[in-house]
Amino acid sequence: KSWSFGVSRYLINAEDSASIYEEWASRYGWVYQVPGVLGYKRVVLCDPKAVAHFYTRETTIYVQPSTSKLLFAKLLGGVIVISEGDDHKRMRKGLTPTFSNTAI
Repeated sequence: KSWSFGVSRYLINAEDSASIYEEWASRYGWVYQVPGVLGYKRVVLCDPKAVAHFYTRETTIYVQPSTSKLLFAKLLGGVIVISEGDDHKRMRKGLTPTFSNTAI
């Protein structure tokens, strides 16, 4: 790992990065932290209930750092995956009819 790239190079060069995450989960538990790019720390959630809580329950508490928001906005635009708060709610309401049981 390095301060500038964290574990990113290790994961990119791995043949199967998912197996690395699984190994870390067995070693460190269902929730753990890894070094990210430029010294940022990334929290990894492997527990389905924790992931559901993160994405559905507390959308205003768990937010990305402003530098990450800016980077992803430049790379991806204002997509639902990176939106937060009221923007996310507005986009989700617009997409919900498309992915309802009757539409599928």
